[in-house]
Amino acid sequence: IEDAVEYVVPANSIYGISSGWVNEPRATLLIRTGINSAKVVRVPHAARLQISLLPHGVKVESLDEGVEFEEFADPGAVPGHDTVPMALREESFNDRPPNSEFPRESVAREAASDTCDVVIEIPEAKAKQEEVPGPAHVAPPATADAPAAQRMVTVAGPTASELDNSPAHSAGV
Repeated sequence: IEDAVEYVVPANSIYGISSGWVNEPRATLLIRTGINSAKVVRVPHAARLQISLLPHGVKVESLDEGVEFEEFADPGAVPGHDTVPMALREESFNDRPPNSEFPRESVAREAASDTCDVVIEIPEAKAKQEEVPGPAHVAPPATADAPAAQRMVTVAGPTASELDNSPAHSAGV
């Protein structure tokens, strides 16, 4: 993004963009298409892009051959102009900062905090409680009048405090 040249294209117009590179036969465009999305578009010589408004951003498309579209990993790093529909909903591209501005917990804490809730239906006649191997915890039904055939099972790894007190953590591994 550091070497990028910004183009602001007037609405409802045809506008030429030069890639400026002799050895690259395509212009590479980075377009903010929504609050949480951006696209890298590689466009060969004389190809056309059509950009139109959507309720939550813009739509980028082309009927020409050789145009490549791919998702950009950090949409918050791409500047964008808010559309009128976005402004009416009080949304802004500025609502999504670059990934580098998000605070990040340690990878171990993020992994430990992830849980997965799964609803398992157990037929009434076969309902019995069994031990589940590994770090799984079985929670009772949410309410007393919940059907006996449904149990909520939460599968989770060790908690953050269990990680902090583990021998590997204490040894600095």
